[in-house]
Amino acid sequence: MKIKNRNRLYTVLTAGLIFVLFFGCQKEYEKVELPTVTIDTLIGYTKTTLTIGVTVKAGNQNVLSRGVCWALHSNPTIDDNFTSDGSGPGSFISYLTGLPSPVNYVRAYVITDIGIAYGSLFLFDVSYY
Repeated sequence: MKIKNRNRLYTVLTAGLIFVLFFGCQKEYEKVELPTVTIDTLIGYTKTTLTIGVTVKAGNQNVLSRGVCWALHSNPTIDDNFTSDGSGPGSFISYLTGLPSPVNYVRAYVITDIGIAYGSLFLFDVSYY
């Protein structure tokens, strides 16, 4: 009789240990939501400058830096020309100066704790205006 009780105890303890190890050690991961960044308004321009309004809507990541990047090719990044226009979510105005051509590809960006998010690409051709 004592052996049966001991076997049941071992079985219960083993099952409990497996349950704790399997379910107790799982970490809940938070879904990563990057901020969204959009160019809202063309405020002003010349052949070598653009002034544009931008909005950053926060996800669940810190916005460490924000701004606008531009280039003559269709995939501008912060490795090209860029502005640095503060941090955090909200609206801001970005002043792009020294544009190399009347035609430039432009998009807004944010830098977070986990990486860089870019907004939609725009082709600004100020010679058209």
